[in-house]
This record gives sequence, structure tokens and C-alpha cells, in this order.
Amino acid sequence: MEKEKVECTGKGVFSLVMGIIYLIIDIYLFILTIKMEQVVIPVYLIVIMNLVVIMIFALALYFLLYWKNKKIVLSDDEIIYYSIIGKKRKYSWNNVKKVYYAIGGRCSQGRIIIVVDKKISLEKHMKNFFRAEKMVKEAGGIVKSSVTKDLNYLVTNDTSSGSSKNEKARKLSVPVISEEEFLKLFNES
Repeated sequence: MEKEKVECTGKGVFSLVMGIIYLIIDIYLFILTIKMEQVVIPVYLIVIMNLVVIMIFALALYFLLYWKNKKIVLSDDEIIYYSIIGKKRKYSWNNVKKVYYAIGGRCSQGRIIIVVDKKISLEKHMKNFFRAEKMVKEAGGIVKSSVTKDLNYLVTNDTSSGSSKNEKARKLSVPVISEEEFLKLFNES
């Protein structure tokens, strides 16, 4: 029987469009910088403009490489991770230290983080995200995005926050702990 494989790629419209937009902005700023050098203006403005051009080019390069190379392949017995620079790493499900949901940050739609010797991020806008999420759960990763009475711990960056999740956890007598406390618990077991 052939093993099921799920391939999540960065080949979404968002990453391609962002890469192209940043590239267009960068070309425009580069032309503007060349024209600025022909006019008498302070040197520090030209230096600042050149730094902005380099930073925007780096953003364009990141999004285009993400679109071209980013890929995570999940199967019943392994995880294969391709970084944006094309480097390939293989992990066994036995190497997985923890799995959790994350919302906000660089991907406001949400993502699943698989922690091995590094954090592998499956982002919701990636193709086949939901099939990959199912496979992670089948491999033993139990993650939740909401607070319920059967939750063992709510791991948060601010345990004293008045957020709705923290309040609900306290109401349901679910312990609210920091990531550091969670890691201590995790390392003890």
C-alpha cells in the first residue's frame, strides 16, 4: 500500500504578487536614485535611498524565493522540509518535539508550527494546508485553536493578560502557563 503524501507549497498568489509588487517598487526607487544623483542633494539622502532600495529588493527576493522553493512534504513516516533557498531536510515523526497553532505575526491567517531541531511553519495560505493539518493530527500532534474544558494547558506569551482566551481558561479552570513553563513541563516528561 502506497503511503499518503501531502505537499504544502508556497506557490500561492499572495507570495507571487507581493514579490512582483516589491520588485516594481524597487525598480522605480532605483531609477529615482539614479536621477537623484544627477541633482545636487546631500550625500546622506542618496545613501539612505540606496539602503531603502536594497531592503526592498531583499523583500522582493524573499517573496519570490518563497513562491518558487518553499515546500513541506508530509508522509506517514517523515517530514521533508525545503527552505526558501532550496535546502532539503528530512525528519522522522519521532523527532517532533511539539506541534501547536500560531496566529498573528508574519501570517495573520494562522499556521501550524512543528518543532523538531527547528520550527517548521505550515501556513494556512499554503496549498494543501488542511490535508497537512489532518496528517499532523493523525501522527499524534494534538493542537487546538480555542479554549475548551478538555484542554490541559493554555500556553500564552502573557499569562496575566485579560484576553478572552485567558479569561475563558480561568473560568474553565484550565491552567494558563507561559511558553517557558510549558517547555519545562515538556522537558520533564
